[in-house]
Amino acid sequence: MPVKPTSLDAYNELLAEGLITERGKEVLRFIWLNQDQDGYGGMATRADIEMHFRDTTSSYGPRLGELEAKGLVYVAGTKQSVKTGRMVQGWRVTNEYDADEVKSKPVAGKTTLKQLAETIDDLVLVTEASLGMRLKDAVTNLLAKEASNATHH
Repeated sequence: MPVKPTSLDAYNELLAEGLITERGKEVLRFIWLNQDQDGYGGMATRADIEMHFRDTTSSYGPRLGELEAKGLVYVAGTKQSVKTGRMVQGWRVTNEYDADEVKSKPVAGKTTLKQLAETIDDLVLVTEASLGMRLKDAVTNLLAKEASNATHH
């Protein structure tokens, strides 16, 4: 389990390898650079991120969950939201991350080849069960029927 110290270079490497999204990198960079700045109270909230990026479509905030799932950020506590005044969660960038853990979790919106293969296998099994025969045989029968119909018309 290789653990790497965090740094912007390490995050750029993750981006280059396609392991985090461009927006994910922007959120990481924002937290990294601002978590210890005056006014942030040692952590950045979703509202801090959305205000910084002028995000009215909530396209940056959801990156927090993805980054947390990969072990790149963590909930450090709560603080008052700059938008609502309510107590909300605040995140910090981790000091280290597990490269294997990051690689094992797919990037949001990107299906891994293994996931795709498993989905196809599941679809084949369900189809064969409903047809009562192997999919290959069903396709062969269908093609034979089409050929027969084409010669009779």
